[in-house]
Amino acid sequence: MPTAIQAWNLMEARSINSVITRTNTIKATCSTSNQSDEVPFKRDRRINSSLRRQLLLLSPLSLILPSFPAVARNLPVSTGADTSRIGTRSTLLPLVTMRTNIALIRQTLQEQGRNEVIPLDDVIVKTKTALMLKPSKNTDNNNDEGAITIPTREEEFKRYFDAYSDQISYKQKFLDQNAFLVYYTNGFDGPGRDKLEKHPVNERQTLQFGARNEAWISLDNFLSEFDFYSTTTSTSRSTSNDSQESIDDMIKYLSDTIQAMDRYFNLAPVEDVEAVQ
Repeated sequence: MPTAIQAWNLMEARSINSVITRTNTIKATCSTSNQSDEVPFKRDRRINSSLRRQLLLLSPLSLILPSFPAVARNLPVSTGADTSRIGTRSTLLPLVTMRTNIALIRQTLQEQGRNEVIPLDDVIVKTKTALMLKPSKNTDNNNDEGAITIPTREEEFKRYFDAYSDQISYKQKFLDQNAFLVYYTNGFDGPGRDKLEKHPVNERQTLQFGARNEAWISLDNFLSEFDFYSTTTSTSRSTSNDSQESIDDMIKYLSDTIQAMDRYFNLAPVEDVEAVQ
């Protein structure tokens, strides 16, 4: 290892703050050294050559050292779902109900979004935790009992899917956590044994995970568009084309959500889906 690197002692550079502090110290030393010279621009090579080497080492370090540790994730994070009834009809039922509710909200937008007989804000209500479609448009009470609700938080929304979806196998976890080792050993699993990557992992779990994520992305797009629509006034809605475009976008995002959920249901047994519909 070069002497300059040994002198710098990389173990002391644990964060950007320590790098900045070291830089200021070196600059201050250089400044003091230059001011003490009797002849302008004359430098003491015995001192400044070492400082220059440290600065040359410091410049690339300040660019590559992160202020926080880098994190990567390939496997889904737990949403806290109850996994004791995976693949049962009792956990599939809430998903089918949610899909029906989303379709009802889309139908409401298609029927009432263009004529504005009743403001959509009075029919579709969004809170921090749920999206609600009130059961009666002509009722005078404000009781939300019986209202259709859809979770608006990502973790809660995905929890419904995770309660039914296949779980990640031990093999999937091992391959993910030891990807470097598996790659450079070509999947070696011992003499006379098949390679680790010979047999495919649970493909259905991967497809379920992808459909779940696509459903949330589309619903999240709808929620953002609904927030934008809610900020506009009734006057601006009637005089601007943006209002109609916003309604069309919301209908599209709900359709995308339904399509993603249908792809998810296609992975389940047909008889189970028909039984809970």
